[in-house]
Amino acid sequence: MDILQQLKQLEDSSRPLIIAIDGCSGAGKTTLATYIEQQLPNVTIISTEDFIVPLAQQEDTVDAALDWRRLKEQVILPLAKKKAAKYWRYDPTEPTMQQWLHIAPQGIIVIEGSFSTCLALAPYYDLKIWVETPILERYKRLVEKDGEEMKAYWQDYLPKEVYYIQTYLPHRYADVVFVGMQQQEEVEDV
Repeated sequence: MDILQQLKQLEDSSRPLIIAIDGCSGAGKTTLATYIEQQLPNVTIISTEDFIVPLAQQEDTVDAALDWRRLKEQVILPLAKKKAAKYWRYDPTEPTMQQWLHIAPQGIIVIEGSFSTCLALAPYYDLKIWVETPILERYKRLVEKDGEEMKAYWQDYLPKEVYYIQTYLPHRYADVVFVGMQQQEEVEDV
């Protein structure tokens, strides 16, 4: 069964369907979320990038970059209770673009981004998706997207994501695993 069929089967008009798409930087999470949004009606995407802890406040581990408590309290819990969510969108690259966002408790809510299925949030999702892409492919995508001036950053950061994977094993407790942009069972059938 493909992901669109799974989502249609899980969707319940009496409450929002809350899913997470996790994976390392450059894996294809945003591409998958956008695909779902384009193919199905009433899809709202919320990026974990809106919940990034300012660099000066981050601890040394890569998973400390996500303010999962704020994501849980302002977005996931209200939506799970069929209530509207309201959160402050934080963008460290655009200080003038900060704003309150309001999310209606309806349709499919996609929480997209690295660390979105961390253990503190995982129990609240109806479906957890992991996107697995080899590190060299991810590095290539990120440099193409962000430019040559970000190469050193990505060379330093990408290996740190291994900590998250090895410590929390998000791919093991995902309901669906994509390899690149194919669901795992489709890849194994080839």
